[in-house]
Parts: sequence; structure tokens; C-alpha cells
Amino acid sequence: MDTVTDQGSVTITTPATADGTVKANADTGAIGIDLPNTTRTKGIESENGTIAYPDAAKNTDLAVQPTNEGGVRALITVNNANAAKEYRFDLDLPDGAVTEQLDDGSVMVLTDSTEDADVIGAFEAPWAKDVNGNPVPTTYRVENRALIQTIAFDQNTAFPVVADPWWNPFSWNWGKIGKKLKSCGKGSWQFINGDALGKSYTSNSKMIARKLAQYGLRAKNVSPQGFLVAASAGCVTGALRNWK
Repeated sequence: MDTVTDQGSVTITTPATADGTVKANADTGAIGIDLPNTTRTKGIESENGTIAYPDAAKNTDLAVQPTNEGGVRALITVNNANAAKEYRFDLDLPDGAVTEQLDDGSVMVLTDSTEDADVIGAFEAPWAKDVNGNPVPTTYRVENRALIQTIAFDQNTAFPVVADPWWNPFSWNWGKIGKKLKSCGKGSWQFINGDALGKSYTSNSKMIARKLAQYGLRAKNVSPQGFLVAASAGCVTGALRNWK
């Protein structure tokens, strides 16, 4: 599936069988996402483009759903308490790429580990819900180039439980935007509070870029210019003072 979004061009390739690899190719880079604990169940495509893999793992159904924003969702349906509680998505990342987990549990993939690294994309914060729509505790961890989702259901959980690892690629150059904000913030703080304070609060463009990328997960229709204007205003008002 090819998708052209406001953020750039994205190609999502779904596997014919559940033991295959989902491939997401965006302007910032390509990654592969292996489906977890699966058999060779053949995919069944629905009218909306979702590929379902029934009984792909023990007591578990899987589905892959390309999104209009150019991302892809891996839907896990846990049918009963005898299913696995951990689901491992092996990741095929570009050479040199690293992961970074944010406070909300989401996991960003960066081009490298340097201060100037760009964001390739991110797995949004994990969630899981029971059949009544109630949240079920769930977390991500990254281990040996794999994203592992743990779903903490028990015998009292109302099944089925649905969880949804959601990959969103980024096509904006967050590193460059961060550098622009660094310059903006430095000038603003120097004007208001003097040179020393300006350097103190604006030297970390990497931090600013990460924060923008995190907020970008929830505001995909905002342009980079819109983020730049909003965050520049934050430099002036001191909002960035509270970003840690």
C-alpha cells in the first residue's frame, strides 16, 4: 500500500502469511516489523485494507492495518487467559539506528545515537482494552532489536482483549527544526534574561527535537512550520523552562 501524506510518501507492505514481515518505507528510512509468535496463517484482506490472520498464534488472532497517515497498526486479539502475555516484534532497522523510550511508553527510532540524529518514526504509547472497553495494563520494552509488548491480563479479565502496537513514520527533519528552535530560544532568552540564562535553557536542541517528535505523534496534521511557530512562542514565554 502506497500512501502520500502531508508528511511525505510512505509505502506499507503487508506479508501474505502471519510469519512474514511488515515493511514500512518512508522518506526518513525503512524498517521491517516481524509479527509475533506466529504460524503460516494466510492473510485475509478486508474492504478497508486490513489484513487479518486468524489463529495466527495460540489463542490469539492478529491483523495488520495500514493507516491514512502512512503508519501501520498491528492488532493483537487475545481470546482467552491461556494466550501468551508477551508479544515480540523483531525489528529490522537501518544500519546505525537506535531506539529511545519516552516517558509515556512510546518508542522512537532514531537514525543514530548522536546529538543530531533524526527521528525515523515511533511506536505510539502501548494500550490494551478488554471486551468492555476497559484498559488492561500493558507495557513496551526493547530487547535485542525487538519491541516486546506485555499484556497483564488475568482470569478475571473480560475477553477478548485487543492491543495495538502502532508504528508512525516521520518525514520531517526534526534535527533541523530543533536547531532552528535552539537559535530562536537562545535569542529570546538572551533578550529577556541575559546571555548566560539563554545558553542554559537552549543549548540542547536534541531535547527540543525529541519533544516535538513526541507531540507530533498526536498532531500529525500540523506542519513543521506550525510546530516551529508554536515552540518559538514557547521560547519567548518560558514554556520550555519546564521541559525535562
